[in-house]
Amino acid sequence: MHVDTANTQGNTNIGLYAFATDSYCVLGPEAENLKAQLEEVLQVPVIVTTIAGTSLAGVFLAGTDDTLIVPHIVFDHEIDKLKAAGIDVKVFETIHTALGNNMVANSNGALIGPMFSEKERERIQEILGVETHQFQVAETEVVGSGLAITKKGGLIHSNATQFEQDMAQDILRLPRLLTGTVNFGSPYVRSGIIANQNGFLIGSSSGGPEITNADEALGFIDV
Repeated sequence: MHVDTANTQGNTNIGLYAFATDSYCVLGPEAENLKAQLEEVLQVPVIVTTIAGTSLAGVFLAGTDDTLIVPHIVFDHEIDKLKAAGIDVKVFETIHTALGNNMVANSNGALIGPMFSEKERERIQEILGVETHQFQVAETEVVGSGLAITKKGGLIHSNATQFEQDMAQDILRLPRLLTGTVNFGSPYVRSGIIANQNGFLIGSSSGGPEITNADEALGFIDV
């Protein structure tokens, strides 16, 4: 099964607690109840650890399949645990530490919020090794919150303009990119989804049409 619904302690904003790639998933300990479910659906090892002393891995982590970028507030023992799992970890110095909220990246490109300076944009581009652009979605700066992607496609904030859709799809080279919501109407789709190329978990408050739309957007239903 490539898709399932989930919540942690009644909270359906499951995307706040995890960062997933096609090689691994980092999960905050407060959401450890999702570990078995994530291993089954994503088909990757799940590393349970705090990030910056919190369970909000999805808020603080970003990156590509090759490189995990973490804010400088992450503790040394957390970095050691990630590196012990074989993850290439790069520390990024910034006051905008919620990297998972503020950027989205894959092996083709990265979109970052306008809160980052040009020097920071250049540093992110250097770390990730992909073309990096400042971007807003639906008049919000939290780009990472408004996009959930896999290699097969992506889901973007329901109020994204056609220009924003086209730009994001072009830079990230996504086969498809659809607008949508999660958890019964939230446009911040990343907060309710944990996904990779093998499958995804979606918040259990999501309705049938939202799940079907996400299934199509993320590339698991042929159209």
